[in-house]
Amino acid sequence: MAGRETDEDDNNSMESSGEDERRESEWEEAGCSKAKRAKSRKRKKNTSSAGGSESEGREALPVFFRTQLESLEVEAGGTATLRCEVTKSGAVVIWKKGDRVVESSDKYQVKQEGAVVELVIYKLRGADSGEYTCDTGHQKSSAVLTVQEREVVIIKGLESLAVHEEDDALFECHVSHDNAPLVQWTLQGIPLQKNEMNEIGAEGRVHTLILRSVTQQDSGTVAFSVGPHASSAQLTVRAAGVLFTGWVQSQEAEEGGSVTLRCELSVPGATVDWRKGEVALTPGSKHQMKVEGTKAKLVINSLTLRDSGDYTCDTGDQQTTASVVVKAPPPAVIWRKGSVVLSRGEKHSVQEKGTERVLVIHKLTPEDAGEYTCDTGKSTSTATLTVKEHVRITVGLLDMTITTGEDACFECSLSHMGVSEGEWWMDSNLLQNNDLNQISSEGHRQLLVLKMVTPDESGTVAYVVDGETTTANLLVLDKKGRGRMAKGGARSPLSIGSARSPPPSAQETLRAAAGQPTFFLQELENLEAEEGDSMTPAL
Repeated sequence: MAGRETDEDDNNSMESSGEDERRESEWEEAGCSKAKRAKSRKRKKNTSSAGGSESEGREALPVFFRTQLESLEVEAGGTATLRCEVTKSGAVVIWKKGDRVVESSDKYQVKQEGAVVELVIYKLRGADSGEYTCDTGHQKSSAVLTVQEREVVIIKGLESLAVHEEDDALFECHVSHDNAPLVQWTLQGIPLQKNEMNEIGAEGRVHTLILRSVTQQDSGTVAFSVGPHASSAQLTVRAAGVLFTGWVQSQEAEEGGSVTLRCELSVPGATVDWRKGEVALTPGSKHQMKVEGTKAKLVINSLTLRDSGDYTCDTGDQQTTASVVVKAPPPAVIWRKGSVVLSRGEKHSVQEKGTERVLVIHKLTPEDAGEYTCDTGKSTSTATLTVKEHVRITVGLLDMTITTGEDACFECSLSHMGVSEGEWWMDSNLLQNNDLNQISSEGHRQLLVLKMVTPDESGTVAYVVDGETTTANLLVLDKKGRGRMAKGGARSPLSIGSARSPPPSAQETLRAAAGQPTFFLQELENLEAEEGDSMTPAL
């Protein structure tokens, strides 16, 4: 027994000596002083002599760094790896960014192989810059990570695309760097998310967007942005087999005006493209494009001579083309009455309709009669206006009831004195001036006396002049007072008859056309109009 005990003591002594040598080597590598090693050995001997077990006698060794962290500079969008080595394999360490503990996640990965520990930081951004620390519990090692922000620019922008419904639309954009941050796709200004309808991808520096099974409602602007840089293009989704049922027509217009080109489509709401020559037109204040139902139109505003040319409407399946000719406007003209230059106002207004020049004279009076001239500066055209006075009935006839054998007297008043062209009627019979029908006039008054009337002459009496008519009822009673009573004392209404057709819209037109060079395509014509009307001499 004594021998086994001696052997065991010798073995224990040899193991203790080997362990001390290994610990001394590790501590020398970690930079520990001999004094610290001596204290450690002393504590171990004291513990052993106390009779404790071997596991109780050994203390956990402190963990130090064999290699320290090193500061890094890495471009944004890349990956950074902070690495150091500790004195003990499998030692537990804590990583921090500033005062915040960092653990494994989508952003960070904490790795350890033997005594080598690493912190991997993915998808670097400017906010990832800062001081990072590895802490063993006994010692710390720190380093600074600097993320260099890089400016990603667009090398090749998007290109406009036209497809049919249910097709896929592919857009590509090329940028200057891989792993570009802050990338966004939009359609019609709405940010797109990656899903089964919107396939968003990137391979190296090429970013792609695939819009699956597009519809006409998807037509619009597609945009790609990276940081402050952006590129956009138009997506045009056409209905299949869109044909023209009405073709665009050639037109002429004056410089400074506008012109509208129209055509009709076989499919309501179909998308079309407009071109001038080979140049595609885009909507704006100059060119306004619209599709309403099956009708498509292009409005060209603020015309200049440069807008002349061929314009094409294209459905993708068919095209229609027409010409627009823009002409310089004719010079201004001067209107005169005799030698007096006319100016615009309540009495005279001037209208311009293409090459047509129109003078309107309002509320004609006899004084407006005379010669009117349109003067272009190089030539003139003159015509005479005759104003015919218009007679109006101002006081109408009254119904009358009398007894047989008496005289029936009818009277009305006119706007003019001495009028002799009026007519008196009894029902459908035109009355002549004679002993039984006494017709006369006194100033504004027109008189009819029917002598010694009989009941058979009951009926309607009318006076007609210059297209106006007034009527009254005549009731003749027999001696016994029999007969249908009229509405005695009632004034009959005035009515404008159709004995004469008035001028169209109470206006006559006098038109002058000026071209380049200026000459009259149509001369002024003499006119006759009625007093009180408005008259339009036109060239």
